[in-house]
Amino acid sequence: MDFLTKIDKTTFKLAIWVQPGAKKNSIEGVYQDCLKVKISAPPVDNKANKEVINFLSKIFKTKKSQIQIVGGQKNRKKLLVISLEKDIDPKAILKKILNQNRRH
Repeated sequence: MDFLTKIDKTTFKLAIWVQPGAKKNSIEGVYQDCLKVKISAPPVDNKANKEVINFLSKIFKTKKSQIQIVGGQKNRKKLLVISLEKDIDPKAILKKILNQNRRH
């Protein structure tokens, strides 16, 4: 999972590729060395970026304020910094999600 880099015990960087305007929010796998995330919001007025943060906060069970887009604000390829309240393994969470998507 090259798209995920641990910074410290509870903070990590996540590289994502966003596909806005999708039917529903979902994680679709890996695309161009990034985690591919489909978002239902359109890419106007920062709506897709806000929806990315909202969607990922639910997946990682963290507050929206603990997710920041630090690169790619206006691009499909984005770099996020996510701070978790607990020492959990984000790789395990993403692996579980990716494995569930393969079954469908």
